[in-house]
This record gives sequence, structure tokens and C-alpha cells, in this order.
Amino acid sequence: MSAWIDVERLMPDTSFYTSLAPIDVPDGTTREGVFHALSQIVTRQESLRTLFHRDASGAVVQTVCPEGEVVVEMCEIDTAEDVDTEALVERAISDAIKRGFDHAVEWPVRALLLEVDGKPRRMGLVISQMAADYQGQQVLARELRAMMSGRPMPAPAIQPIELAAREREPSGQRRLERSIEHWRRQLERMPVTLLPGDPGEPETPRYTAVWLRSRAAALAADALSVRYGGSSSAVLLAAMALLLGRAARTSHATVLLIAGNRTDPDLREHVGPLVQEVPATVDLTGPTFGDVIHSAWSASLTAYRNAQCDREASDGLRAKIGVERGCELDLSYYLNDTRPRSASRAAVAPGDIRAALPETRLGSDPGVERDNLTFFLRLRSTAGALELHLRSDSRMLPRDRARRFLRDLEALLVVAAEKEAADSLPELFDAADGLYGSGPDRNTIRTGDAQS
Repeated sequence: MSAWIDVERLMPDTSFYTSLAPIDVPDGTTREGVFHALSQIVTRQESLRTLFHRDASGAVVQTVCPEGEVVVEMCEIDTAEDVDTEALVERAISDAIKRGFDHAVEWPVRALLLEVDGKPRRMGLVISQMAADYQGQQVLARELRAMMSGRPMPAPAIQPIELAAREREPSGQRRLERSIEHWRRQLERMPVTLLPGDPGEPETPRYTAVWLRSRAAALAADALSVRYGGSSSAVLLAAMALLLGRAARTSHATVLLIAGNRTDPDLREHVGPLVQEVPATVDLTGPTFGDVIHSAWSASLTAYRNAQCDREASDGLRAKIGVERGCELDLSYYLNDTRPRSASRAAVAPGDIRAALPETRLGSDPGVERDNLTFFLRLRSTAGALELHLRSDSRMLPRDRARRFLRDLEALLVVAAEKEAADSLPELFDAADGLYGSGPDRNTIRTGDAQS
């Protein structure tokens, strides 16, 4: 199981893979009503009462508990008292998510209930990645709201144990075999690394996190997706691959995409850890940015079709091919597009894109000391802007270079949207390099704090 390998790697502190799904409590719901809905959801969804361990042979064993208890932590606020309500709630949330789970003995879910003057207002499900990925958490939030409102519920989607049994069937095994062959093709041709050079001294903490919020980049990515077809996600993959490939001086770049694996109808409401990583190799030989975008679109479609994989088999194959190639393959460059799909894309005038540049903001988030990556770019959308969150190993990409990477990616998108489609890649890079003028500060970029 892919999620277990990630969680196990960071044991005993599994809090990195613990998150909170916020849920508004409907007006009039009592504390007993909240507890009843929580009992219903845990009874309904087996993943919330599943334990995990490795047996003597090293295999991961899932055990669904028929009964048990869910811990509910209370945050009670009396408005008659002179207290900092916001700070109290923030501290309760922080305390709730910084504690992981012992998956051999603990159910992978807790609850946090906020009451104001004795009335439930909000609750949060504190969930391990072993119980549900982000989309699974949204399913849980919708179902809990429906239960607290007294609405009837349809039958639950396929359960994790049922899904595991389906994967052992011949059709499931054929899908896994196709996925492994996809991994093999990518591993045999991928560059050894996309950030060449000897590692430097790590910063503290070692894994830094920077972000850029840009309406100009959002407009440019949409404009380019309209011009060339495909999606803005493919445009951003192409831009990321080009910048990394340029640094590595390679003709192609292999990136790990994060796949939700919910295309099958009976998996769309599934509660469980379906998310997996899958490699996509982008041809960077061009000669134009449009050619690279088409390659990124094709590579990502192929990757997503082969994203359901046996993680231990793919890890083993990665090690085997590294030995065959006589090197350690650095396949730890990620792109995770978490933006909702957009049904329509309006035409964008080039002048509107450049006019949005002064709104761009650049900043930092707290880093972490432990992780297992070189480069992880996450895409979000907020208020018409594109947010790019980059976590990197500071030994390979220090904070200042990570910030420069985000600025360069914005510049590449903006200039590509303004230039003619036939412009060559060297011409495009020259124009992007000169977009902000000289100097490391690039004065059109303002810094500030990230908005969640």
C-alpha cells in the first residue's frame, strides 16, 4: 500500500501525514447529535476503524475493527469571558494535528469539537493519510454534514478491503502489470538527476518551503492552454520541466505526478488512500514551447492511465534499474496540481497578463527537518490567482534558488503567452530572463505572508 510506505518511513512521528477536515455544524445540532453522526460515519466507513501492521513475512496487514471508540477533543468557548477566541481555536487545531497515530493500535481518526456558549459550531476530523486522502476527506465532510442534518444516505462506496480483493483479481493484476511496465519505460530513460552538482550544506530546517501567488501566471497558463489545447496543468508541467531540464542540460525531464485515481465511477466517493505518484517524461527538444506543452499533455495522460500501481513493486523496480544503469536515480521531483477542474477558459489579452504582474507576491512557509524529496511543487488556486508552493531539499535547491525558480516559472509563462507561437525556446528563455530587469530582487515582486 502506497500510503503505508510513506507513513512508515517517518515512524514513530507520523504527524506529517495527519490533517484536519473542517466541518460546519448545522444550526440546532446538539452535542449528542454530533456524537451520533460521528458514530454513524465510523460505522459506515471501514477505513476509519482499520489498524495496520506488518506480519512476520513483511506484508502489510489491514484489520477492520468491528467496534471501538473515537476520541473527541473539546474546545469550549464562553463569550462572557475575556479570552482571545481566535488564538484558543488555533491552538486547539495545532495541538490536534501535531500528534500522529500509532496505526497498530489506534484507529486513524479523532475529532475536535468547537462549542461556543455550550452550542456546537464547528468540528474537525483529525485524519491520518492511511484513512483517507484529501478527496476522501471531502467525502467524509459531506457525509457528516448530511448525517447531522438528518438527510438519508445512499449505500457507501466500495470499501478498502473490497478494493484490495478486486486488485487481486485477474483484471486488477493486468492493470498493475501495465503500470509496472509504464514505470519501467520511464526509469530506463529518465535523467539521473535534474539538479546536478554536489550537495551543499543543509539549511535549518533542511527542507525549505517557499511560495508565489500570481494572477499573471494564472492568466498566462489559461491563455497558453487555449492556444495549444490540453489543460493549464500540462502548461505548468511543461514550464516546470523546461526550467529543470535547462539546469540539468538534458533533452527530457521525468517528473512524478500525483494522481487521485478516482476515474472509475465507483471510486469517486471512496474513503481511503487512493492517491499515488506516477512518473511522466516530457520531451524538451521543442523546438517551440507549444511542442513541449503537447509532449507534457501526452505524457501526463499516459501517466494518469497507469497510476494505480503496487508501490513496493515500483520501488523495487526503481532500485533494480538503478543498479542496471550503474547509478542512483534521483526520481524525487514532484508536481501536484490540487486545483479544481475548470469547465471553461475565457480568452485573455496579453496586456491583461502583464498588467497583473505588480500583484504578484512571494513568501515563505515553515520548513521541516525530515522528508523524502528533492523538489515538490504544489499548485493551488485562490481568488483568481495561481499559488505555487515549492518544498525543496536545501542541499540541492537552497531557499534563495527556490524563490528564483518560482519567479523564473512565472516569467516563462508570461512571456510565452505574449510571444508568437513560433518563437524558439532559446528566444523564449532570453525574453523570460529579461522580464523583470537585472538584479536579484526583481522589484516587481513583493513579499508577504502566505494566505491559506
